[in-house]
Amino acid sequence: MVRGGRQTGLALWAALAAPGAWAQEQAPDGGAARAPRSLEPVVVDDLAEFDAHLPTYIPIEELRDDPEAMRLAIAEWSSPEAEVTRQAFRDRVVAAIDGIATGAEGAASAERIAIVCHGGVINAYLTGVLGLPGTLFFEPIYTGVSRVIWRKGHRQFVSANEAPHLGAPRRPALSL
Repeated sequence: MVRGGRQTGLALWAALAAPGAWAQEQAPDGGAARAPRSLEPVVVDDLAEFDAHLPTYIPIEELRDDPEAMRLAIAEWSSPEAEVTRQAFRDRVVAAIDGIATGAEGAASAERIAIVCHGGVINAYLTGVLGLPGTLFFEPIYTGVSRVIWRKGHRQFVSANEAPHLGAPRRPALSL
């Protein structure tokens, strides 16, 4: 977990649970939608970031301070030789998230499912939903919310990178 990740996640959780702090949506009973507070997180190994196997993790904000390291990382991930790895990563992520959604269908508590993960995982899933080539098309911000509606195996893209809880928008670190 990124240093401060737990605190950032808890701030998002509080923002999602606060009345009026998020886009107004209606719960099935007509009340305002709220995040449940009694759920325990579950780790899904297939939602690990593409570089989770590496011995160290360098956050994007540190990587962008070293233009040469950033260039090498992007070149390695986007190289033709890495295509098999990229597609295997995307296939794994899409199958895992679709499996979570399928498993929750019909459950009374499954009106909303929150999946917290790294930016590469978000990109991989959304490129699958949108039918885009590759696995990266935008830079998710920490605690940004991307939404997909799932009904009976049909996925509908709703949004990417929502962050009203963060105030002013931040400039991306890189162009993809």
